[in-house]
Amino acid sequence: MKMHIWLPWILVIALWMNNNKLKHRVMNTNKILCIDNFFLPANNLQESRRFYANTLGLGVHFDFSEKGLLAFRVGNDEAAIILKDSSRFPDARPAILLQVSDVQELYATLSGKGVPFTKKPYRINTGWAAELQDPAGNVIGITDYDGEK
Repeated sequence: MKMHIWLPWILVIALWMNNNKLKHRVMNTNKILCIDNFFLPANNLQESRRFYANTLGLGVHFDFSEKGLLAFRVGNDEAAIILKDSSRFPDARPAILLQVSDVQELYATLSGKGVPFTKKPYRINTGWAAELQDPAGNVIGITDYDGEK
């Protein structure tokens, strides 16, 4: 066959492939990766432990009661329910924690859009974290797991 017959099809396929690469790149720029954990305040960790373990039947994910934190596994999900002892964390409120690719980068982007942060980026054992509020006042934490940054 002559090349001039195939040339338009080759161009269409090349453009389609390039468009798909572009879409893939745009989709990969999504900075929010997944739900990381749910935080709930607890007035009495031992009473809460009995409720979550015995009543709801959830397994302990980790127990840092001495530091005021107790986490429960929910099925096979990585996200856990983490209870924060209100006596150790008096400002503890229900919050959702989202894992993001880069806390500092997302903080800069969202701050530039006027999103109010209640806690600017700060170091944690596994990387960085920050907190913001949605328009209804709900706490949304963001965290990354790159301790090298």
